Amino acid sequence: MAAMVDADTTDISNTTPAPDESSRNALRPSILQLPPELLSLVVIFAAESEPPRSPVSSEDRENAQMPLDSRAFWDPIVQGGSLGWIRLCHVCRLWRRHICEGMPLLWAQVVGCFRLCGAFEEMLRRAGASIPLSVQSFYGQEPMAVYNPPWVIVESPVQTWSQSESIAFRGRVRHLRIVDMQVAKHLRQDPSQLTLDDMINLETLEVHYLLLNSVDVSEGKLIS
Repeated sequence: MAAMVDADTTDISNTTPAPDESSRNALRPSILQLPPELLSLVVIFAAESEPPRSPVSSEDRENAQMPLDSRAFWDPIVQGGSLGWIRLCHVCRLWRRHICEGMPLLWAQVVGCFRLCGAFEEMLRRAGASIPLSVQSFYGQEPMAVYNPPWVIVESPVQTWSQSESIAFRGRVRHLRIVDMQVAKHLRQDPSQLTLDDMINLETLEVHYLLLNSVDVSEGKLIS
């Protein structure tokens, strides 16, 4: 009996034609067959409406109950962590390869949005070696092993880097956004003048502190 089943199976495999490439493509959804230039447009539109967001603790979310004039900025931040448009990398292998290796300008806009181990370096790799960078640093109520104080991202971006590598990175930063959800004690830990001098291509700098007090914003502090 087993021999008969094997024989029948062999006959079927010999007589049933294997699906060719065109047949397999016909079975795939149309969205997965987009040419690269159209796929790039889809990803760009998604990136505009679905930016990646860092995780936010419940404490930070409660602290961010701001007046209406401030909520336009803080509300999107406290929505919670999301991969945003990066989720499109999970659709299929073709999309992942195109987005991760073929769209460096997109990755250059989100460097630093996740400070989890390895995320910064991987985003920087996908952004390429020479494209100007938009860097963001987020500091919230998370373990220090995960999140560093905001200015660390430009002072010591990667611990294993040499001084020349860090200087080269700072020279690529065109836009820098610092967001601190905690008590603004880091205002007393400003970046060194040398660090700022290295950012020779910096065009815009945003610094947002959720919690301030009279000491942090004293006249002497602001003047210095």
